[in-house]
Amino acid sequence: MKLNQRAFSAVEGLLILLIVVIVGATGAYVYTSNKNANKNLKAASQDASGTPKFSSKKKTSTTPTSSQQYFTVKEWGVQAPYSGTDTLTYTMSSDNTLATVTSKQLATKDSGCSTFGAGQIKRLSGTDPAYAGGDGPTVTAYAAQNPGMYTKVGAYYYQFVHDQAQCGSAAVADQNQANDATKALVAKFQATN
Repeated sequence: MKLNQRAFSAVEGLLILLIVVIVGATGAYVYTSNKNANKNLKAASQDASGTPKFSSKKKTSTTPTSSQQYFTVKEWGVQAPYSGTDTLTYTMSSDNTLATVTSKQLATKDSGCSTFGAGQIKRLSGTDPAYAGGDGPTVTAYAAQNPGMYTKVGAYYYQFVHDQAQCGSAAVADQNQANDATKALVAKFQATN
């Protein structure tokens, strides 16, 4: 053999073989662990009939009672049955008299609709003035003259107020649809159980 020839020694060959075996064993371990974890996860998410136990649900201000969904205003103790596909939420004023409703569909179309766009709900007592200036009849008297203007639950009256300004660049038709959904909820308000 010539002196300038280079070859692997037995030790170098064993080191390379050892590295290949370690990498292969690690890969096999990770593959087997993931396969078993997926089987366990699938088994844990199904009951004996093979029906999934868990389902993904959107976080909304609706509260499921049996199969019926409700839009609930917890601060006021009122709720309305809701079967729409949009996610409606609200923010409450500091004096607890005005809930500003937002629509997830509107906010997805334009972030300018993330703080308003689906109308407002006012909570009034029967002795409050029906008009903003304080002149005129009380809410109780006005409600008697104009059925359908308010929804009475317990000692309070609830009134829908349509948003007067367009939120962001969302289509007016989309915003009107969100306002109509909120208006329909107010008409169905009932006390929470």
